[in-house]
Amino acid sequence: MHTPIDINPDEFRRALTPQVIFSFQIVPGVILLSVLIFAAAVFYVASTTPSPSDPESLNTINILSIIHVFVATGCYLLSMMLYDRQFRINRDGPSGVAVQSASPAEAASHGVNLIRKATILRLALIEGPAFFGLAVCLIAALNGVLHEHPEYWGNGLSAVILVLSIIFTFPNSDRLTAVYNEKIRTL
Repeated sequence: MHTPIDINPDEFRRALTPQVIFSFQIVPGVILLSVLIFAAAVFYVASTTPSPSDPESLNTINILSIIHVFVATGCYLLSMMLYDRQFRINRDGPSGVAVQSASPAEAASHGVNLIRKATILRLALIEGPAFFGLAVCLIAALNGVLHEHPEYWGNGLSAVILVLSIIFTFPNSDRLTAVYNEKIRTL
């Protein structure tokens, strides 16, 4: 049986300074911007006059699309599992023991860092399929497959999932406090 980590809610809120919140916003902001720029490049290439596709190109895009589905599914499941696991590891592991004996401010800082680490891990795992899907769309556009078979735009769905995930979970004081209440306060 574990001893709960004692991170005071008031100390946690005090630890969420504007600089800390901004540091949480940098990574998702940059990822969001980069995926939108890449998507814009894909749309631009797809809107130019396409060259006719050949059966070999279609076969290649078919294989890449199937691989993308498996990679995306695995990464999404892994991101959910590892995100939650980050909080359990720190509850049962040695850092949890160290936090129990830390000052309230140090414990709150540990909580902030724990959320940051879990958030970056989750974003990294859903960022990969987004760029892979857009790369498949780009290859399909360059080979004329996308123009003749628009169903391959479906590979861009992983980028849409990433964008929506970032928009709906973009860090601010209230969202970080909600994560604290759900994942850390219950440790």
